[in-house]
Amino acid sequence: MWSDDAVWHLTGDHDLAKDYDPDSYFQMLGLWAQRYPSYVPEFKEARDLGEEGAMIVIESSEGMAPGPASGVMIYRVAGGKIQEGWAIPTFSGGAFAF
Repeated sequence: MWSDDAVWHLTGDHDLAKDYDPDSYFQMLGLWAQRYPSYVPEFKEARDLGEEGAMIVIESSEGMAPGPASGVMIYRVAGGKIQEGWAIPTFSGGAFAF
């Protein structure tokens, strides 16, 4: 699903905030699973942006934030593959990933 030169932007002001290539993104997800084994994401809304991408609104618990968290994920797609993505926290000024 990911193009070889895709970039995932994990935004915010926390230790995991940076840009990732596909391999480092999946490594970060493994680290996330180790740190937060009880993490529970809830996908609240998804908007299909046609062939160009998608937007997903997430609320979560048991992650980096000390309580419930929320954020938006946006995917830019071309040629049937993810070219770029953004994870944007929508609370606490980006202090925590969601």
